[in-house]
This record gives sequence, structure tokens and C-alpha cells, in this order.
Amino acid sequence: MSQSVIEVDGKRYMNTKSAAQLWSLKQRDVASYCRQGRIKGAFKDTSGKWCVPINSVKPLTDEHIRKILRLTLQLKNNPDQSFDLSTINTDTNNLISAYDYLASIGYLKLFNKDDPPEEIPRKVELTEKGMEIFTKKGDPEKRDIQITINEWKQVILILIAAIMKAYSNN
Repeated sequence: MSQSVIEVDGKRYMNTKSAAQLWSLKQRDVASYCRQGRIKGAFKDTSGKWCVPINSVKPLTDEHIRKILRLTLQLKNNPDQSFDLSTINTDTNNLISAYDYLASIGYLKLFNKDDPPEEIPRKVELTEKGMEIFTKKGDPEKRDIQITINEWKQVILILIAAIMKAYSNN
């Protein structure tokens, strides 16, 4: 794929070089994310090169994904822990979109989107892929729930911004 943008069945795709420039990543990292299934809708063309949908969400790092999953696990293991969604400055529909994206790339099981948004981090379940990424480096220490929530907030806002940017590219 020598062109940087092609159209297939009415959808526009970019090559890994263009995606890398757009996302400030290395081209080999974009190809690796494609191989891992972390870029929804990416496929190899007939020449074996990756085609990345123009409106793709910039993949999160493993560490970012672990920070989101850690909160889920901590809330499941400690149901009495409080979690105030109002402290994050975003529309709750954006939170649903972020968790839906994580489910679409295989880290979470599908969940009921009609549940109150503040319950979603408590109710979602990790898939085998989600548990694998979470345990890949191990969870070095038990973290205070407030530290976990603060880390989660930072990463969830990064993911929401990436989703919003991707959708604005349509």
C-alpha cells in the first residue's frame, strides 16, 4: 500500500506510517498494535501491509490499560469502596464509550450499557485477554483505592479524548 489513504467498501484507511505520524508513535508499534488486535477494524491488504481505519482510536499502552483494569478489580474485590464518578469532568456517556471500546478490543466482556454509568467500573468483567495484560507484569503492590481512582481518571480521560478525536475524523 504505497498510498497513505485508500478507500475500501466506502471506508477510508491509512497505512501504518500515516497512523504513526498521526498518533506520534513508531510505525513498528502501530503494526504491533494491529497484530495484537488493538486497533479495531485494521486488516492486512493483499500485499501484507496493514490498513488502519482513518477513524481509529489511538491504542493505549499496556500500562494505561492496566490502570483502568486495576480499578475494576479493586472495586470488585472491595465492594464497600466508594467511587464518585462526579469527580471526573466528562459526560457519563463518554465513560460508557470508553468501556465499550475496551470491550470491543477484547479486554472486557460486553456489559449492560443501560446500567448507571457510575456502576460500570464495578460491574464489568475482564476477559482472559484483560486478565493476561493485567497480570503480565504483575500487580507489584496493593494500592490505596484513591491512588487507583486518580490513575484511572487520568487514563480514562486520555481514552475519551482519543475516542472523541477518532470520531471527529469521520
